[in-house]
Amino acid sequence: MAAHAAGVGEGRGPGIVGGIQVLPGFWRGGGFAARVGCAQRDDSGGHQAEGGGGQGEALREIGGLKLYARSLSGVDMKDLKSLADEAKQRIGSGVVAIVARSEDGRASIVVGVTDDLLTRHNAVDLVRVASATLGGKGGGGRPDMAQAGGPDGANAEAALEAIAAALRAKAA
Repeated sequence: MAAHAAGVGEGRGPGIVGGIQVLPGFWRGGGFAARVGCAQRDDSGGHQAEGGGGQGEALREIGGLKLYARSLSGVDMKDLKSLADEAKQRIGSGVVAIVARSEDGRASIVVGVTDDLLTRHNAVDLVRVASATLGGKGGGGRPDMAQAGGPDGANAEAALEAIAAALRAKAA
């Protein structure tokens, strides 16, 4: 996801990337990564995601819907679910998509939908869109939280963009 614009994630205010408003400062102040003392590489922008600071570029708005989409390396699936749960709480209302690439080139993805949007959006449908991009064969879960994986971790950003495209198409 090419979400780097001047000032985005640096506390200077929102930016516009590819016609999508990007909201800065989303993860400032710690969170899951700070609590468990982990440090992952944030592949969305190349920042080190230690203590959860500076990943404002991951939150954007599509047709009035908040989408938190982030690509990481070195995070287990169980931790992805915790990150997604925390992100859902932080955004209040919206969709969360977090993909993690492993050292062997595979990818895992978790998609979460907040309760207020379950009549319009389904995490299983969205994770299946991402799974296809990652070379996976499906995915599953519940309408509010679903997971999938695939062998093509290099397509992590494309998988997040596929989710964004599906949300744009539904908003149109």
